[in-house]
Amino acid sequence: MFDSDEDADFFYNMYSRCVGFNVRRGDRKLDKTGGIVTYHKFLCNKHGFREDKWLNNPNRSRKPNVVTRIGCQAYFKVRYDCKTKRYIVTKFVREHSHAMIAHEHGNYDKIRFIKKDMYNRIDADRRKDITDWDAESSIAFLSTLQDMDPMFYLTYDLDEERKLKRLFLCDGQCRVDYDEFGDALVFDITYKTNRY
Repeated sequence: MFDSDEDADFFYNMYSRCVGFNVRRGDRKLDKTGGIVTYHKFLCNKHGFREDKWLNNPNRSRKPNVVTRIGCQAYFKVRYDCKTKRYIVTKFVREHSHAMIAHEHGNYDKIRFIKKDMYNRIDADRRKDITDWDAESSIAFLSTLQDMDPMFYLTYDLDEERKLKRLFLCDGQCRVDYDEFGDALVFDITYKTNRY
């Protein structure tokens, strides 16, 4: 399931890069208001065949593009579900009738995109999504922990942009350990090694 049509598009593009083929967008239908995509089909770029009207046009003003469609049947289709308000995969044909890009180029090491690139992109998108509300979501989570543990201590400061500036927390178990064993000091060695 996907939250949006764009998420499904992104997934299939990432999948295609890992497997070794290119994607082209197929049929797409909007609802009556034109605001919601009710279904969308994503195709292998070699899916189907080019129509004759594009191949045999006598009034052509420029040279025809290279024929790349060779009848491959691989595609991915999503449909909008009104109940869940999410996109459901209704068809996923994995089998291709041609060699993948890696085989065409000799090996996977000759392809510019690798699996790590996909993970980096997903991580970057996830980080981009949390930058505007990371402090609020962290504080909300810690506040729920504070509600469940009466000995939980939490204090924090936000800067002018409502980003977390300082945070100190201590759960009930830490406080019990401190009472039992005396002084305790913890250093956060990851400070400023990562943006979040």
